[in-house]
Amino acid sequence: MDIYANFKLKKHVAPFIFSFYYALIDNTFNKKFVGLDNFIRVLSNKYYRLALKNTFRFTGIAVPLVVLISFLLAVLLASQHKISHVFRTSFIIPILIPSASVVMIWKAIFGKNNFLVEALSSIFTLGDNLLYEFPVLMFFLWKNTGFNVILFLAGLMSIPREIYESCDVEGARWFQKHFYVTFPLLLPTTFFTLIISTVNSFKIFKEVYLLYGSYPSEVIYFVQHYMNNHFNKLNYQNLTTGAIIFALIVYIIVALGYRLENRFSRGVWN
Repeated sequence: MDIYANFKLKKHVAPFIFSFYYALIDNTFNKKFVGLDNFIRVLSNKYYRLALKNTFRFTGIAVPLVVLISFLLAVLLASQHKISHVFRTSFIIPILIPSASVVMIWKAIFGKNNFLVEALSSIFTLGDNLLYEFPVLMFFLWKNTGFNVILFLAGLMSIPREIYESCDVEGARWFQKHFYVTFPLLLPTTFFTLIISTVNSFKIFKEVYLLYGSYPSEVIYFVQHYMNNHFNKLNYQNLTTGAIIFALIVYIIVALGYRLENRFSRGVWN
């Protein structure tokens, strides 16, 4: 048992050790120790900074939007009291469908030479943000909203109905009930949903790659594009260095999120 545990530990730890090793040498041939030179070079690279900006901008837009839409849908569905298991299961279908099988449909709807874009172009001046980022955002919402609704529904069903009945007796309005009762009681579920949605937003590269290739428009050039392109060039130094910087930033954001969640859980909403 100890041997198996040690094997699993080595299997998970070894890639991180090698990543730090590659980030501290000049290349895989000379293997000369260069300290933090790779980190300075990557951080000063305009394309990496652009990728970081685009990645976190997309996350900052997509995650709050998908969580809000999922929460509102879950509240509306929970108000029906009776929801069939088949209906709940249908929300998971977008997750089960491979992205590659939907890309052609997305290209037909949001591609440059299709009826929707041409109709909008006749009314508005479409910039790169609307032409490229909007389809990716819609793809993300379609893919992740259903699963988040399931999570929120599970949390809503665990809240005793007597609490809402007491609110009705006291004359509380719909917004007051959900702001002072539903949201505080769903805070752990909301935080978990935020984390899951954030992780999924960082994985949107697959859909963007299928839609626009390795070198898309600059508005949707994400960190994963930077890493994938350097992997194809066998430039492991920039790849691992960029991945470590990105991982540290994500770790700090998640740690701050945990602190905020614990602070609210201790009674900030009381």
